[in-house]
Amino acid sequence: MAKKKKGKLFGKPRSKVVKHPGAFSRKAEEHGQSTSQFIKTVEAHPERYSAQTRKQAGLAKAFQTMRRKKRHKGANKTFKEWGK
Repeated sequence: MAKKKKGKLFGKPRSKVVKHPGAFSRKAEEHGQSTSQFIKTVEAHPERYSAQTRKQAGLAKAFQTMRRKKRHKGANKTFKEWGK
């Protein structure tokens, strides 16, 4: 099994991928929406938002997918296996 590189996202250092941590969440709060809702809004009306916001929405969507896959990775384990 290949070793997972620590501190890397999409093969790049985290600092290169996420330049302004929390910025997209702040924008969502300013619009009175959750992050998920704001992603859908930006995707539905990309002409209303800057290129940076559109890129942040894409990255946030990718992170959601990664988090969802990680969360469901152990869903097939039995109760006894969880303790291991």
